[in-house]
Amino acid sequence: PVVLGMGRSLCSRGTLRQAPVRRPTISAQRQRKIGSKAGSSHREQRLVSYTADQVQQVVTDVAKYQEFVPWCVQSDITATGDGWFEADLHVGTWIFAEKFASHVTVRPDGVSVESSSDMFSKLNSQWSLKAGPRPNTTLIEFSVEYALKGEGSSMAEKMITDVMPKMVGAFEKRFREVYN
Repeated sequence: PVVLGMGRSLCSRGTLRQAPVRRPTISAQRQRKIGSKAGSSHREQRLVSYTADQVQQVVTDVAKYQEFVPWCVQSDITATGDGWFEADLHVGTWIFAEKFASHVTVRPDGVSVESSSDMFSKLNSQWSLKAGPRPNTTLIEFSVEYALKGEGSSMAEKMITDVMPKMVGAFEKRFREVYN
């Protein structure tokens, strides 16, 4: 599944003010290997004005994904353990409906997700979190590796590469809603 926004900055008079920080440190990078057995990947990198802990709290709050993740119609935690949990995510549009069963591993420097579904033979995502260049900022790298099952993979490939930036944008918006 998953995560930019407004942060605080010091103006010339020494007072705090809200300042937009929505600038990718590098352009969104789409790495596609269409037709390879390894599948495809997509990577987004952002610098946000939130701590890694704040980012991680939003990313791991899967039970609330249906409130802000595009096309998510239901999200449930099905099992929990020390440093991990399992979740089911139901997504749908007028074109399709899909259930993703995920095993999520939570570490101080990020979140790893291994998912399974009828559409994908492989679907793994990673939220890597590193301290940003300024206090209370985090460099986020979101990556997803996937391989599609069956026919129509070029159309699904196009849809996936269009959807990923929207997903990251939904997390950016959620950071603002929760922390500003």
